[in-house]
Amino acid sequence: MAMLVLSLMPPAGIPSGLQFWDKAQHALGFGALTLLGRIADMPVRWLYPGLAVWGAVIEVLQSFTPWRQADGMDWLADMVGVLLGHALYTLWPRRDKLSA
Repeated sequence: MAMLVLSLMPPAGIPSGLQFWDKAQHALGFGALTLLGRIADMPVRWLYPGLAVWGAVIEVLQSFTPWRQADGMDWLADMVGVLLGHALYTLWPRRDKLSA
């Protein structure tokens, strides 16, 4: 819910020229959601499509606000974040393997 609120509230005064930072925020947010979902053992067949839909829903909702706009590149940055979260989870050493 925090991500939804942050995505729909007015921008916090970030200059419009910093488009990379905007995309990085999307990637970091969805990377964190992916990592938390994997740690919580959510089924991948539900987690990844759910995050893809969630990113699209956020973009559609942003189109209804006067200070935000829908942007397909933001959704793409969300999906890059999902890939990064997946990679981090896959590469991170697990406790069950360390105790063996």
